[in-house]
Amino acid sequence: MLQNLNIDDWASDTVGDLLNQSRSIGGASFTFGGFVIFIFVIWLSSIASKVISYLYEVSAQRVTDLSVAKKKNRTSGLIIRMGVFSIGFLLAIAASNFPLDKLTIIISAFGVGIGFGLQNIVNNLVSGLILAFEKPINIGDVIQVDGHMGTMKEIGIRSSKIATGDGSEVIIPNGDLISHQVINWTLSNSNRQIELRVITAYGVDIHKVKDVLKNLLSNRDDVMTNPGPAVFVNDMNENAVEFKVLFWEADISTTGTLKSKILTEMYEAIRKEGVQLPSTQKDIYVHFPDGIPVINPAEKTSGLKDKESKSADPKKSHPDQAQ
Repeated sequence: MLQNLNIDDWASDTVGDLLNQSRSIGGASFTFGGFVIFIFVIWLSSIASKVISYLYEVSAQRVTDLSVAKKKNRTSGLIIRMGVFSIGFLLAIAASNFPLDKLTIIISAFGVGIGFGLQNIVNNLVSGLILAFEKPINIGDVIQVDGHMGTMKEIGIRSSKIATGDGSEVIIPNGDLISHQVINWTLSNSNRQIELRVITAYGVDIHKVKDVLKNLLSNRDDVMTNPGPAVFVNDMNENAVEFKVLFWEADISTTGTLKSKILTEMYEAIRKEGVQLPSTQKDIYVHFPDGIPVINPAEKTSGLKDKESKSADPKKSHPDQAQ
């Protein structure tokens, strides 16, 4: 179109002068072409980091069983993304012919901004670097922090995402993952100890109950043999005897299902063996001293009802009342 209008040379010269002509502000010279190149290279580096993050997410969706090494490799994606973005920033500065001596001024101004109101942002950025290099938390780990328990889905530059069991995703700043107490259930393995409490009636055969519970947990594929299950007498009072059952499972993701299954089997085994469970019903025994006649409460109650019925009979009312 420009050639048909015979203004292609004019447009080329005009755009070239606009982009390449040196301008100065406060003693600093720059060109619009340098700004365009700087923004374009930064944009390319951000696209490259997003592509890398997408590839890691796609590979994670196809893997169901993540080992410790695979989790650490997925966490290394954050380091790769930050490295790509940093290299892109340096290339953008070099390609735009930006004076490096002016870069120190910008960094100094950025430091002043940190002092005034960017402490939390910088804290989260540095915490993200610490998480990426030290790897105390990896992608796919089951963690618990600030009352939230779930699976680590993403470790970002500023914040991280945790998928909880109710379907929600909790966004936690990286600074909280460094400064707060974090429980990592799957840092080295996926094993977890399950504790159950079984309460029986007072007077049961303790050794029999312990044998029943131990036999129930022995020779099972879903219960670990090393360390093996254990049964202890945890508490005792005048109404009940409490047993504490401890055993280990290999996969933490099946805790709820395994716990419900074993509790059901324990109830059936205890009922089959005739072990009594505690009851809230209480028997009260009343002892009267010798020589005092015992009054039957049922007879006394019936006598009171007869008196009330007689007093309420209109035929036997007082004469004055009849008048």
